[in-house]
Amino acid sequence: MKPKCWSDVFFKAYKNEEMERLSSDLKKFVYALIGKHKSKFANIKFVVDNCISTERILLVMLKKTK
Repeated sequence: MKPKCWSDVFFKAYKNEEMERLSSDLKKFVYALIGKHKSKFANIKFVVDNCISTERILLVMLKKTK
């Protein structure tokens, strides 16, 4: 949610920076978990989205991958 005192332009920039940061952190975390087996996950896709309900977005993403 955007704080009322933030302009739309500032919020958009902040949101984009956070998405980039979180995407990078997610990739590092996943690659650390799979370690030497990275080649088995060559087609892995990372998704970072801004949403209110984690459960809802997970269900939406799962349906898209079927």
